[in-house]
Amino acid sequence: MRTKIQSNYMRQRHKLRCFFDETKNIHIKCETKTNKKGEINLRTFNMEGLKDLWEDYSSAIKSTKIDFKKAKIYQAKEIKTGGLEMLVTSVSTGKQETIFEQLPDKMCYIINKSECFYEIDGIRYIPSREVNSRTLNDYSRKNIVDDCMNKGKTKEPPITVNHFSSPDTLKTLAGRLRRTDELIGIHYKLVRARKKVYARLVGLKSMNGENQISAVEIAGCLYNKCGRSMLFESAYLEQIKRQPALSFTFRCKPARLRSDGIPVCILFQDTLSGRKSMRVDFAVKIDNRLYILDSMEVNHRTKMSGDEIADNIIKRFEVCYTADLNLNITANDIIKNVLQKGLVPKKAEERFVTYMSSINTDTPIAMASDVIKTGIFNIKNKKHTSSGYDGGKRRYELELGRALIR
Repeated sequence: MRTKIQSNYMRQRHKLRCFFDETKNIHIKCETKTNKKGEINLRTFNMEGLKDLWEDYSSAIKSTKIDFKKAKIYQAKEIKTGGLEMLVTSVSTGKQETIFEQLPDKMCYIINKSECFYEIDGIRYIPSREVNSRTLNDYSRKNIVDDCMNKGKTKEPPITVNHFSSPDTLKTLAGRLRRTDELIGIHYKLVRARKKVYARLVGLKSMNGENQISAVEIAGCLYNKCGRSMLFESAYLEQIKRQPALSFTFRCKPARLRSDGIPVCILFQDTLSGRKSMRVDFAVKIDNRLYILDSMEVNHRTKMSGDEIADNIIKRFEVCYTADLNLNITANDIIKNVLQKGLVPKKAEERFVTYMSSINTDTPIAMASDVIKTGIFNIKNKKHTSSGYDGGKRRYELELGRALIR
């Protein structure tokens, strides 16, 4: 159950009004505000307000011990009138049977789109695409020795359950899951449908008692080291009204500008849904566009303290704060750099060159940033094992920011 945003925050500037829905979960009731470009507006918070947002985010995602040795694998086969035909494979015994189960139309659609689910201890875990095709394989595959090719250790081939997976493939997966250790499943709230309990499984992690550090903890250390004058920006309240937030993103706004008047900010992206490290970006804001000059990743299970990480962040921030920026970079230089390093998809290179060559402006770097919004990195009709796959957009952004530093 999600916890209520603390009362001290509710008395602040936004005066948010909370209400209970039918499942007794707290939501924030307010209008989703966007700017003229259709982008979600950021809201400004103090340190206490940021902590409240993190508490709300972390309480929306549940952690449950999962033992896949007890699982039954349900493979969606075909939607029929009133329900769904599925092939059920028992992990413990390997036995299989085809069943027809009556389900609500919406649940039929969700399961059919996910192509499978795992029933463990009475809860049906519907995996995200990343869990189904990547994360579960990371934990269930073991090393094998390929003596014939003499390549040493390799991994067993991955298995992704889909509509067309053969019964033998599911038996192979069941065999792998039988040797899998207990894991921590990361999922959203439980939902009941026809006396069955479902949960959206968005991540897995090992049963490890090590303490994990969060981006908000590190931000708190930065806040203390910077004279407790730092403010923060986040679009979290707007995002959760559209869909549950998979990640928690916010900006630190240091209380000083560069000597040229350009603001510098630190961007954090953190998540509780899996094994990804938190991301820390150092960016400058020019003409309402962010350019990432530097970036670092912090492992959640790092042995460094929050103060030590904050010190490293401050050092890298100072480099960006004093860096000599090349704002006069030409369109030809940008095109040459992008094509040489293969920063845009091959199919989009011609479109990129045409776009940049048609520029009639004194700031081609701004147009190179705006080209991202044209959808140049959107690759249609292609599935990827990671929901975080962006077609190269992230790499392009990093290289574009680095091109600004002389």
